[in-house]
Order: sequence, then structure tokens, then C-alpha cells
Amino acid sequence: MALDQRRRAFVAEYSRDRDGKRASVAAGYKNDVSRQLLRETPVALAIEENLRKRESTITRDAEAILDELARVGFSDLRKVFSADGGLLPVSEWPEDTARAISSVEVDELFEGSGKERTQIGWTRKVKLWPKAEALSLLGKNLKLFTDVIDVRVEAMTNEERAMRAEALITAGLQRRLSQKLYPEHQLPPTVDVTPSEP
Repeated sequence: MALDQRRRAFVAEYSRDRDGKRASVAAGYKNDVSRQLLRETPVALAIEENLRKRESTITRDAEAILDELARVGFSDLRKVFSADGGLLPVSEWPEDTARAISSVEVDELFEGSGKERTQIGWTRKVKLWPKAEALSLLGKNLKLFTDVIDVRVEAMTNEERAMRAEALITAGLQRRLSQKLYPEHQLPPTVDVTPSEP
């Protein structure tokens, strides 16, 4: 069964945020008919296809972002210079390196003034996008840098758990104090870690 115009509109709207009531109204229905429409096989299949396409696009976009971050993070500026130190023409730059460059400034250098003014050279400045920021974002994506503390409490007694919890809380407060997250006069309330009896 082919979808009529309102059902196609419902499919498009529902695929955006999965809000059936909003999608019903946006598609031109007077009432919330989402439950009824979602039971119709052609509508359900069209929504499923839309969501699959959207997921594919999101995945492709995420991969493109990670690729671009890798280009910046692992770029090597030496690839745009010749063996004698001269800047290569832009057309000869490797694609990955070219995409990691944020700007190129060229200043002409002159000597003398008036009719006796002659060009004596150029100054070329090549600037990359921030490598440290790109590497940091890649590292976070790969979960290389975490502030999570792995605490295993299976084989601990209640007293050992209380002591471990107190040590972790104290370490966390000290870390926050050292990072100036809490001014000393605004410390969070203390936590009672006295073990309860089973």
C-alpha cells in the first residue's frame, strides 16, 4: 500500500524525534492517531527505513569527524616543504596535510623606497589547526583519559568498605581542592561512611 500525503508527513515527522502526538498534529491530523498509524505495516516500514538511513548518516558523519581529527592530530608540517626548505606549491601538498593547515600567510619583503624599491624575498607562515586539541578529542573518544576509579568491593567486609569509601572521598575532595573546584570556605558537607550492620 502506497502512503498518502498525510501518512508520508507523519513518517517524516515521527522519524525526527519519535513523538507520535506531535507528528500526528504536524502531519495534519486533528487528534493523536500515532498508535493507529504505527500499527500499519507500510507506515512502520517507512519509519524503520528513515531511521536506518538516519543512523547510517550519523555513523558516516561521526567517522568523518574522527578522520578529520586524526588528520590534524597526526599531521606533519614537513610534508609541505621541499628538501631545500622551500614551501611546495599548494597543488603538491598531500591531501591529509593540506586539510590540517588552518592558514598560510605570505608577506613580500622589499628593500629601498620609491622607484628603487625592489623585492628581496618572501616570508611564508604556515599554521596548523591545534594538534593538542585534536589529539585530546581523539583520546577521549578512545577512552584513553578517564577520571573513573575502579573500585571492587566484592570481597571486602563492611568495615573495609567504609575505610575504602572514606579514602576515596578524601582523595576526591583533595583533588577538587587542588583544582580549586571548591573554595575552602565552601566545602561540600561531610559524608558519614560508618558501616551498617547486615
